Amino acid sequence: MKKIAIIILSEPLTYPPTINAANILAENKWQVNIYGIKYNTTDNINCHKNVNINYVGSNVKGIRNVLQYFYFYLWIIGKLIVDRPKIIISYDPLSVGPAIVSSWLFKIKWFYHVHDFIENPKGWYKILKYIERKFVNKAYNISFPQIERARIYKEEYNIKNEIDIVLNGPRKNWIKSSLPNLKVLEIKNKFDNIILYQGGISKHFNLEPLLMAIDICKSNFAICIIGRELETGVIDFYKSILKTDKQKNRLFFLEPTSYDKLPSITSLADIGLAKLTSNKKAPINDFYLIGASNKISEYCAFGLPILFPKTSINEFFLKNNNIGLMIDTSDYYDIAKKIDLILLNHEIKNKMKSQSLEIFSNFLNFDFQFEKIRIKLEEVA
Repeated sequence: MKKIAIIILSEPLTYPPTINAANILAENKWQVNIYGIKYNTTDNINCHKNVNINYVGSNVKGIRNVLQYFYFYLWIIGKLIVDRPKIIISYDPLSVGPAIVSSWLFKIKWFYHVHDFIENPKGWYKILKYIERKFVNKAYNISFPQIERARIYKEEYNIKNEIDIVLNGPRKNWIKSSLPNLKVLEIKNKFDNIILYQGGISKHFNLEPLLMAIDICKSNFAICIIGRELETGVIDFYKSILKTDKQKNRLFFLEPTSYDKLPSITSLADIGLAKLTSNKKAPINDFYLIGASNKISEYCAFGLPILFPKTSINEFFLKNNNIGLMIDTSDYYDIAKKIDLILLNHEIKNKMKSQSLEIFSNFLNFDFQFEKIRIKLEEVA
């Protein structure tokens, strides 16, 4: 059985594309060894029997985090001496140093997938960005989950070869995972409709306009938000800005759940929410998100119409993938109008549902997206 190493200096179970890729390879007769760092998290994704996760240790902070990074070099070399993979895949900038050293030592090809762009680094992240800039062109193949972000990256790092675009999303069989969530089912029975936001929660995601538009809407719905806080106290912040009883009664923060159980919530929703980031001054990884956001494909898996912030990149994406509507996040009335248009017009809602399901089945599932990389891995194995 062919062996492949996946290097990610984080918790692999937090990143669905990492485990999805590993499972696809395992199903295609690869022995997959993932090397990562253990985090205290509720995130979990079932792994194929031919996927093994190896941890260098638990996540630490401060100077111990720096020391752990350099220890990872020695640890991964020791692991690869025993495991002897044919190829290395590494995820995100922190993995570049260990990946390039391992590639040189063992004379094997390195595939590099970049999810997040290091922007305006501080402290020792300047060193990590320097390492990435210095060695990224040594990668046999580079892939990105977002077109505009890949273009910016290619220009800044002077990438010589073409970058493969591999959009994030669940696998085709993800929708079969679990029964309806009882808590969410109770909410739906009370409010008829659910508008769902799933993913990390941050002030950069601009949920305030949506919450303020609740009072204007004619349709009956609740807003459910599920995800981890990316900023301490952000959930309390959103609760604190609610002004009316209608707003307070319709907003629900759900307990995080494992990725495999997320369909029990998504399947009950009527509208999905993208990150409502519309300010170009927002971080690159938040503004240039369409394609990289797992939640968009997850919504499509259940045929949800999606609300997007009105931006040029979202407009371009929606021209080719008619899966939702754009809203002006500075206009509460426009937000309310678009919500009511979907929830009160069953013809429009059903048409969008049909289109979303078709696009997921043919394009936005990870089985389809990862196939181009799988074929290249088979060619060089």
